[in-house]
Amino acid sequence: MAGLPDLEFVIFRGYDLTGHVLGLTDEIVNDVEASDVAGDALATSRFVGTAEASVQMTGFYDEDQSGALDDKTAGVLMYVLEGNAAGEPCECSQEALPTAYKRSIEGKGVHKAELGWRAQGLAAPLDHAVLIAPLAVHGAAGNTQSAYVDLGAATASGGRWWVALTALADCTSVTVKAQHSADHVTWGDVTDATLTFTAIGAAMVAFTGDVYRYHASAWTYVGDGAARSATFAAALTQTPDP
Repeated sequence: MAGLPDLEFVIFRGYDLTGHVLGLTDEIVNDVEASDVAGDALATSRFVGTAEASVQMTGFYDEDQSGALDDKTAGVLMYVLEGNAAGEPCECSQEALPTAYKRSIEGKGVHKAELGWRAQGLAAPLDHAVLIAPLAVHGAAGNTQSAYVDLGAATASGGRWWVALTALADCTSVTVKAQHSADHVTWGDVTDATLTFTAIGAAMVAFTGDVYRYHASAWTYVGDGAARSATFAAALTQTPDP
């Protein structure tokens, strides 16, 4: 990824597209209407309550992933631009819908492809989450409490838990939970912020209730394999209190 040093990963429905990306752009559009009336000296506009986001990616064509990208099935999209580390921003879409998949076949070059998504499914079309577990291979059951994330404040309004799993080995399933703490010493599971995978994929679960200031992730397996592992990234969006 020497050509895009600021792009850490792009994962759609559990497919890691990072190694193929040549360029990526995203855009959020908020529809407005002119609202100046008789007697106004300055033109003004007002937000009309509709927002949409789009994400466009260019890269090398990959036959192995073509079927997954070309079937027009919406899914969770997650990407990180600023660093694959706990606490970094992570952009997420609950129902990213592929809007265009264009292949460019070259006679004397590597085949290229362009892919676009329409981000949708939430009040905000792109959810500005925080990376809790960086994308990595996670071995034996464990947690990230030693590298906790401080979100600055607690909330009583719940949030959203995002997980993208790109590989699962030597086990039946993996469960990835959000954990929180009021003092980064005593930890507990965030109620209902749990996702289980039996194969690669990506998902989001919304939850309600109290969320403390400090955050980590924990993972456990089902299955007796001696070399159990899961490659995943997890992110959290905390809903602020009114």
